Amino acid sequence: MAIHKRPPHPARGPVFLIVLLVVVIGAVVLIARSAHETQPKPIEVDVTRGQPA
Repeated sequence: MAIHKRPPHPARGPVFLIVLLVVVIGAVVLIARSAHETQPKPIEVDVTRGQPA
């Protein structure tokens, strides 16, 4: 009795890549949403340096 093995479906590769892409994009979105925005600190500049006293 022979075992008849069917070949994989032709769309198997592209579907796998699309699912993998969706998972990666979802992970990137989750990481981006979890980031907290911080206020930039003001830069302190000594404007008296280099000027004659």
